[in-house]
Amino acid sequence: MTTSHLASPDGVLPKLLAALGFVGAIAAVILAATTPAPERHVRAWTFAGLAQKPSSYALQTPVTDGGAWTIEAAPGHEGGRVLVNHPGSSDAAPALAIIEDLSTRDVDLATRCRGGCGLAFRVLDPAQFYVARADRDAGQVILAVVVGGQERELARAPIAAGAGEWLELSVHARDEAIEVHLDAAPVIAARDATLREPGSSALWAAPLGSASFDVLRVRSRPAS
Repeated sequence: MTTSHLASPDGVLPKLLAALGFVGAIAAVILAATTPAPERHVRAWTFAGLAQKPSSYALQTPVTDGGAWTIEAAPGHEGGRVLVNHPGSSDAAPALAIIEDLSTRDVDLATRCRGGCGLAFRVLDPAQFYVARADRDAGQVILAVVVGGQERELARAPIAAGAGEWLELSVHARDEAIEVHLDAAPVIAARDATLREPGSSALWAAPLGSASFDVLRVRSRPAS
């Protein structure tokens, strides 16, 4: 009886299997190297360039009486320019510069700002959002939720006063858990379930007085 090469130890089948095993190993390495990690979309603004309007940087400013937004030269700052919100009317709602095309529940936000300034997140519309706001002149940082245009304070912490000084403010939101950091140090940790659906993020400015921002960084994360 004729013996098939496929049954022979020195035949085609062992060599074929060995080749397939090698190719499979290489494919596994390539797949591991190219499979993306869970999405953590990062966007950053330094307001560099020649544009003069927030809309040129994909920021919408829907609170019309909350004060004008301008981009002004500021040598020594990261982009050489800063975004400024000027005083609004006495009965205006806080001004917002809302990021276009962003919807996320869990997010990391950071800015460097001065005046009555803050970061809004899970922004569903100009009357519904969370905000972490700070004011060195007032010596405090506040975390609040806004529903129907009415702000409800969740927590506050004292900060070192310093008129006109810049501060670094950041927010880390994961479902109900919210942390606020000031100048890289944690100052508030709170939990709240009022707004749990995804929303945009924004820069926040008090309606009276002037607020300036020289950077905005946003990292959206998949819901855990």
